[in-house]
Amino acid sequence: MSYLDLLFSGSSPYWDPLSPLSGFGSWRQVQGLEAQLAAERAARQRQAEELKSLESQLREAHAGWQAAVDSANAKREVALKALSSAQVLQDEVQAAREGWRTAASRLTQEQEKRQKAEADAIVLRHRVAELTRVLEGYQAQQQEQEEEEEGGRRQRRKRGRPNTPPPSPPPKRRGNREGADADPDPAADEVFAAANAPCLDGPLSVRELRQFLTQAGSSSAARLCTEKRDLLALARQRLGAWHVRRAGACSRLAGGVGDWLLFGLSPGAPVPGEAALQGCYKDLALRLHPDKNPGDGEATAAFQYLQDAYERMRARA
Repeated sequence: MSYLDLLFSGSSPYWDPLSPLSGFGSWRQVQGLEAQLAAERAARQRQAEELKSLESQLREAHAGWQAAVDSANAKREVALKALSSAQVLQDEVQAAREGWRTAASRLTQEQEKRQKAEADAIVLRHRVAELTRVLEGYQAQQQEQEEEEEGGRRQRRKRGRPNTPPPSPPPKRRGNREGADADPDPAADEVFAAANAPCLDGPLSVRELRQFLTQAGSSSAARLCTEKRDLLALARQRLGAWHVRRAGACSRLAGGVGDWLLFGLSPGAPVPGEAALQGCYKDLALRLHPDKNPGDGEATAAFQYLQDAYERMRARA
């Protein structure tokens, strides 16, 4: 309410309706109105100053907000650059992983090819050794026939010359591995070490039975058998001896190759787990133990080699 409204309204404390100057108010009323006017002006001045202060604070707050926005945008740009760099590094890592997988796949293929080539080479050597033994057997038969004929001729000549000394025994052949003093043949040892025991309950030929008995150190006993059933019965008796001599062949191979072959693995192949390796060891131990092969002088050495090979294979695993 303005001072004029207060002056002419009846609510003013300085309004006196009985005063002769009541139409214009008294001097006190005028002073009061001026004081109110000054107070109102002062209040408005303070409001104006407060408004200016608020505007200044608002400008400062706006400037701070703008600076924060600019800083956030700068950080956002830095984060985007870092994200882009990280994406590039991730792509490089993924490409490196793909290259590693490709190289690992090629390495696995090469290892498989090498193992297949080694297996083919072993089979080929086995075939060559088999053919060699067949040839040696044929040559031995011819030599025996020649010796029999020569013996007959000597007997006939001996009748006329009683003081003639007896003929000297024929020299030992290299292919005969029955005796303990026979010279080791590395190729034959490698073929024998990689061989699997035949199923004696299956259809085996006479030649396969004789070959098995030769490997088991029973070629002399095999020559006394005239029937296949006799050869088969002898082969069942000499199964333990076959495993003992196969372990001996494994022990003579260079470079520790026999350790893998003894446990039925390709040379350099990954060693199976502890359970599988232990199961194979127990099976071989039952076959090679000296108590299972009484009278076999090679069983103790074969069993000791099995224990040593088992420890080496466990270390490789």
